[in-house]
Amino acid sequence: MAAKKFDRAYFWLLVPFVAALISIGRVWPVLPAVMQDEYVYSVQARFTPFAQQLYPNYLFSWLYSGTSACGAGFYQCGKSLNVLFFFATLAFIFLIARRLLSVTWSAWIATFAAFSPIHVYVSYFMPEAMYFAFITATIYVALVAGAKHKLSWWLATGVLLGLSALVKPHALFTLPAFLLFALLVALRSENGGWGKGLVAALGKLVAFAVVKFGFGFAFAGAAGLSLFGSSYSATFNQFVNES
Repeated sequence: MAAKKFDRAYFWLLVPFVAALISIGRVWPVLPAVMQDEYVYSVQARFTPFAQQLYPNYLFSWLYSGTSACGAGFYQCGKSLNVLFFFATLAFIFLIARRLLSVTWSAWIATFAAFSPIHVYVSYFMPEAMYFAFITATIYVALVAGAKHKLSWWLATGVLLGLSALVKPHALFTLPAFLLFALLVALRSENGGWGKGLVAALGKLVAFAVVKFGFGFAFAGAAGLSLFGSSYSATFNQFVNES
């Protein structure tokens, strides 16, 4: 009986899979729509040296630069990569929900996510699809770290967050939340305290910085040591000065 119950529950995983296929089929025929952003990301990934790129999306640029091998079909090759990351995102959303809910409810949450606006990025030559996969993976590993209370898992969270920032620098905005989560989890655990909380948070911060700036330097030299890149930084400075 137990085996049949298990098989029956996981049968629901077909629902988000079918939902994802429907969503992908809906947006796949779409031609370039976010013209300026897609043009910038496409040119940056396929033709611009890392040290000269406006945005520090180095991991995205490194992977999607391979679409140049597809010739005139580079856009479809980019969509194919987006499809893989879209499925990865849904898988991590399921795993995140599964830590709190049943298989059936987790499958339905993944289904709703498949129909949500995030699926439109499958059709864009932009880092969003890749970023969603990396940031949901980071959230899942952070939840595992919070359950296991082991420094190695907090370090893994920092590493994944650093990689997420190399896909899209907006991941930096989530860093305070992840650090606070590590601190609060340690404080609320039975054998925890301020000491363990600070070690977990600092370990995550160090791992993040090593990956973000270490790989950034490996990709782009001194230019890779910035937080948001020249374009984002210029926009931010302009906003501050005008305010």
